[in-house]
Amino acid sequence: MISPPPSPLNKRAVLRCDGALEEGFRVALEISDRQLGVISEAVGELPPSLELLAALVDWRQAYRQSLSRATARISLESVTVETGSLSQLDHCRSLSKQLEAGLADWLAYPGFQPIDQRLRESLNVQDEVEILLRTRDLRLHQLPWHRWGFIQRYPKAELVLSTPSERIETTTQRYPNVRILAILGDRRGIDTDTDRQILEQTPDAEVMFLVEPSRQFLYRYLWEQSWDILFFAGHSHSTDRQGILNINRNEQLSLEDLKYGLKKAIARGLKLAIFNSCDGLGLAHELEQLHIPQFIVMREPVPDRVAQEFLKRFLPTFAAGESLPTAVRQSKEWLQSLENDFPCASWLPILCHNSAMESLNWRQITQPIAPPVVLPEALPVPIVKRAAVIRPLRLRAIAAVSLAVAGVVAGGRSIGGLQRSELWAYDQMVQRQWQTVAARTPDALKIRVIGITQQDTQKYNQGLTQENIISDRALTALITKIQRYQPQVLGLDVFRDTPQPDPVGYQQLLSTLQTVPSLVVACQTGEDDQAEQQAIPSIAAPQLAPTKAIGYADSLLPDADAVVRRYVVQMEARPGSACISEQSFAWQIARQIAPDRVPKVNLPADFGGYQDDPTQFGADQLLVNYHPSTRNIQPYSLQDIMYLNTDSELKQLFKDSVVLIGYNLGGNEDTHATPIGRQNGVMIHAHVIRQLLGQTPPLRSLPQWAESLGILLGAWLGGGLLWRVRTWRYRLAGTLLLLLGMGLLAYVALLQAVWLALLPIALACVVTIGVIAAIERKVQFRANRPMV
Repeated sequence: MISPPPSPLNKRAVLRCDGALEEGFRVALEISDRQLGVISEAVGELPPSLELLAALVDWRQAYRQSLSRATARISLESVTVETGSLSQLDHCRSLSKQLEAGLADWLAYPGFQPIDQRLRESLNVQDEVEILLRTRDLRLHQLPWHRWGFIQRYPKAELVLSTPSERIETTTQRYPNVRILAILGDRRGIDTDTDRQILEQTPDAEVMFLVEPSRQFLYRYLWEQSWDILFFAGHSHSTDRQGILNINRNEQLSLEDLKYGLKKAIARGLKLAIFNSCDGLGLAHELEQLHIPQFIVMREPVPDRVAQEFLKRFLPTFAAGESLPTAVRQSKEWLQSLENDFPCASWLPILCHNSAMESLNWRQITQPIAPPVVLPEALPVPIVKRAAVIRPLRLRAIAAVSLAVAGVVAGGRSIGGLQRSELWAYDQMVQRQWQTVAARTPDALKIRVIGITQQDTQKYNQGLTQENIISDRALTALITKIQRYQPQVLGLDVFRDTPQPDPVGYQQLLSTLQTVPSLVVACQTGEDDQAEQQAIPSIAAPQLAPTKAIGYADSLLPDADAVVRRYVVQMEARPGSACISEQSFAWQIARQIAPDRVPKVNLPADFGGYQDDPTQFGADQLLVNYHPSTRNIQPYSLQDIMYLNTDSELKQLFKDSVVLIGYNLGGNEDTHATPIGRQNGVMIHAHVIRQLLGQTPPLRSLPQWAESLGILLGAWLGGGLLWRVRTWRYRLAGTLLLLLGMGLLAYVALLQAVWLALLPIALACVVTIGVIAAIERKVQFRANRPMV
């Protein structure tokens, strides 16, 4: 049983400081309760303090001088001091004590005491509360507020930097796990592999790692996919109010350079950003402008070990159910254990919060929050009416009606009357699946799909007169780059029976293909001229060695509604066709990987919702087990691959993978309607390959007699409901519960790869209820009719 998500923090205090350290501050306090609203207010003031400002400047300079460039995550060119000596460490500790004492004296000012006293009066020591600090003087952000006496006294309170308040409307999609996009940037001189190990061990999390990515590669992942948490580890630094990230060894970016990608990610549901890198207050200023709900940065340059220890303590604490402010506080307090070697380590992490958004909890990310129940101010006085008594039919009559309705529904279904509706209902359930066997299998085969886009053909056309065609030379360069990293199988779903029209490039392509150990190339069987329509031509495979496998690509079988749900795995070669293969493209690839484990397939004519012409079904067909998640099937464009130069990324992509190369031109060209939306042909082949290898199970259905019994059971349930329940209000509620239960049962069955006849069962239930209700009304009318 899934426990309900915890409620957000109930209490919040907002501390507004208007002014500057040189002239003093006017301070306003507002304490609110999530259910009661504002519960207390107070005003006060803080004096100007040039001594505190000087202590802050001296401490920051001493802290940076105590760092070692070799262990800090600040950009390499920003560090001016090579090493920290013992005397520098002691000097830093001494100045930190002076800064703490200066802050305590400043907050002890009599004009501030109404604020401090009101906080203590309105909050209990065990209250979990966040104190949001709002100020335009950014130097206040650098002060060690966690040393404030009130924070020390209240163990579940945390001071948080408040960003400009703006509520962001998002289109959040719920996933079973927290989705984390982890960017491991420039790693020179620091250890980001430890960060990676910590993230990989986080429970209930699905992490995508981008190791020293290019700007375009990073932007694509921000733009196209939904993420809950964004994580960055690597070198960074701040200049004035701007943060700079070293995403790889050659590129430095400010968040302004990623502005639109980050806005897209926030609109898709990004809730938290963690920058486990140096000098993050400049990053914080830029993140404020994007109105991200919550983010964590480091105030100053952070030693490598401190960054890792913070992450190691924070993620398990947060994932265990603690609120975000509490998890940050506990992790900061743990860092105090390192301060013998790293002075002021517990000062570094700081949480920033868009106050228009509620504080985050790990389980809220994956579990929907129930809407609040709105009760009327005053319940209306009930009006008592004489209820019409429903005269129930006898049980034998209800059973007879149920049996008749079930027979009509089953008969209409057997002649195809419900086929289109059942296929539509099946598509809706497929689109809403949340888990597959492939997703549960950690060692599942990786399938990389390289879809050649229109942008790719324009860039790599190389003078070809025909549009949307890739040149032989570009295709050769792509295959050569991929083959260097030893994929398990390479499938080429690009027709190359003739040059395009460069003979030299074509010979280079053929020579390259001959060197690929496990290669499958595509051909097209074509169709004869039918009904005076233009025939689909056959296309031969390129002339390669006989040992190279060939598979026909025109194996997609659309239904009457033009949706591709079926796939022809094997068929006899068409006489006169240039494509002589009797095996499909997907079957040949699966056979290259597991020649003894590719199953025989058969799709009977009465499978699931199919009640069609038996001659259109049979052996060597399968129903494709699609899934909206493309886990283990990663799509890329040709330019994505050609721009990648990092060996680690290329090896991660292609080593021991199945690589499929095809076209992804968009529009209606080589795209097909499927239960999960329009897909290009090579992606459909990828789904079939995964199914043939057993990573997604083959779909099953009940035998025809069992489905007929299910229809009869649905009719009997509807009749039994009306027999047992006498009021229309409860009958309506019972009907809705029955339909909901049937839908849930069919959905759970589909998750187990079983297609239940949901629609005819529900239809039999509803029709039985309607018929019996009509008969009851007629019987009731006759019983109440006055005699003449």
